[in-house]
Amino acid sequence: MAASSAMQTYLPVARIKTIMKSSPDVSCISHESIYLITKSTEMFIEFLARESSQVCEGTEMNYSNLASFIQDNEVVEFLADICPKKIKVHEWREKYCSKVTEEEGSLEQKEPVEHETKQPDEETETETKPTEEEAVQ
Repeated sequence: MAASSAMQTYLPVARIKTIMKSSPDVSCISHESIYLITKSTEMFIEFLARESSQVCEGTEMNYSNLASFIQDNEVVEFLADICPKKIKVHEWREKYCSKVTEEEGSLEQKEPVEHETKQPDEETETETKPTEEEAVQ
């Protein structure tokens, strides 16, 4: 009975196995490796929840607390693209529109490139057209 309680996981093992098998590099997965990946994932989620809860001002954990923790902590910095800080539209416009106008001012104006359209050669046209003598015959 002690062995079964020690092997208990909170995440669904079948789902972890499906995710692991979705990789083209994986052909065979042992039960031990599935268990280890499942337990490691659970421990990572616990770490993330515990550490990011310390950032909370109140008793409620929300997305902004988690995003702040991820942006400020080097250990979980690899999640920064997955869980970015939320910003309001007017903040985004101020931040990114000013960058675009600065970049446009520093870029050189390029002349538009005219693409030449290839006209069929006159020789090719005369070769494909039948002569009057051939048309009569």
